[in-house]
Amino acid sequence: MKNIHFDNLYSKWYYIPVLSVSVLLIASFILFRESEYAHLFYIFSTVLSVSLITRNFWYKAYVQYNSNRISIRINTSSQINLKFDGITKIEHQVDQLLITENAKVHLINIQHINPEDVQKLVNLLVERTSAFYEDIRELTYYK
Repeated sequence: MKNIHFDNLYSKWYYIPVLSVSVLLIASFILFRESEYAHLFYIFSTVLSVSLITRNFWYKAYVQYNSNRISIRINTSSQINLKFDGITKIEHQVDQLLITENAKVHLINIQHINPEDVQKLVNLLVERTSAFYEDIRELTYYK
């Protein structure tokens, strides 16, 4: 089972690395501009910057969110960017999650994803939106 990596963009754990790399870049430029080790410092700070920028590509299942938007990438190479205000319906099926934004339906394949993480994603969507939530996994139909 794959886990979903959640990244809250308002969390201090998101901004501390970004701010520390920024301070490191400025300090390296000011203090080590004419030093013989300046190129090593520049390479190190560049590698840190690239690693911070590309951290959402490290995981196969990745969710970034703040108070207005959510970005979801699960089992694909492309992301779905949604505004919480635009989500009107959330439908949780056995192997997929259907999110309706205004009139567009986004299909997210949640097969082989940890069910606890899927439930955490659904809870995040339900608590931040006023969307209609429908859980179809447990329904049984009689003839």
